[in-house]
Amino acid sequence: MENIEVYHEFWFEEATNLATKLDIQMKLPGKFHRAQQGNLESQLTSESYYKETLSVPTVEHIIQELKDIFSEQHLKALKCLSLVPSVMRQLKFNISEEHHADMYRSDLPNPDTLSAELHCWIIKWKHRGKDIELPSTIYEALHLPDIKFFPNVYALLKVLCILPVMKVENVRYENG
Repeated sequence: MENIEVYHEFWFEEATNLATKLDIQMKLPGKFHRAQQGNLESQLTSESYYKETLSVPTVEHIIQELKDIFSEQHLKALKCLSLVPSVMRQLKFNISEEHHADMYRSDLPNPDTLSAELHCWIIKWKHRGKDIELPSTIYEALHLPDIKFFPNVYALLKVLCILPVMKVENVRYENG
């Protein structure tokens, strides 16, 4: 938000140039203009009006959405991607169960065996030859024939599949 003045000036200039090319007159909305007629002190320009009613709220909304999407909780959850075998290989099989256990303990069928199961999961993939292609997506890992022998890993991968990428809100829409 520090450079909003500079960005808004650029956006407003672009909008003004486009309006000129399309032969559209730039002016304040009628409702706002009528409200300002009684107030002699308010000498609001089109540029400052659009900055306060459009640019600032839009940028604030985008910043908030990014904070929601990349919240600490969401980033912790994404660390479960280290369970995908090809990712494990990239990490040189150096993963720990702390990333998974706390956050999703209640979703696991056997939380007490998670540590041992993860150890077996790592060993299973660690000793594959470099020429053997490892599953590279959650989908591929979930459809492995022997995934049933790793119920906690299976549960974690299923949870990871349904993580939201956007914040979903319960909003009521009313007909205008």
